[in-house]
Amino acid sequence: MNLPAQVQQKMQTYFGSDQRRISHALQVLQIAEQIAVAEKTNLQLVKIAAILHDIGIHNSQRRYNSTAGRYQQIEGPPVARKIMTELDIDNETIEHVCDIIANHHSGGMNTMEFNCIWDADRIVNFAEEYPAHANLTETDYFDQILRTQTGKRIARANYTGIIKS
Repeated sequence: MNLPAQVQQKMQTYFGSDQRRISHALQVLQIAEQIAVAEKTNLQLVKIAAILHDIGIHNSQRRYNSTAGRYQQIEGPPVARKIMTELDIDNETIEHVCDIIANHHSGGMNTMEFNCIWDADRIVNFAEEYPAHANLTETDYFDQILRTQTGKRIARANYTGIIKS
């Protein structure tokens, strides 16, 4: 079994019966893979980060009674680090993935791998996030929120005409 598949198996075990979280991670994975391939970046790292990006959500709910992004950014890296260490993933990958998780709601990072996760998560969460940006036109939304050309292309292909132009 390849490494991302092993990480996925651990993520699914960790989330247990929480199909909503598993489904979200797999949707982000699918889009992040497309972006990473088109943008010619580290595909394995992007896959691992996509699978684990929300891994701290259960601990956030337990500790803070909230699933807010700022709490996920605190709680996610230790859980992800444990999973990746158990799989003997190299330290450089572990650190990069943990940095992505620690910034994936605030946007406080700018590597191509991070941008793949950022865009994929924004695209998957579009229906929930767009109302907060309803003052933006479709073009402005995609240009201001998304970071990769591939992410913008995917978003336009899926959402053109849904938001105001």
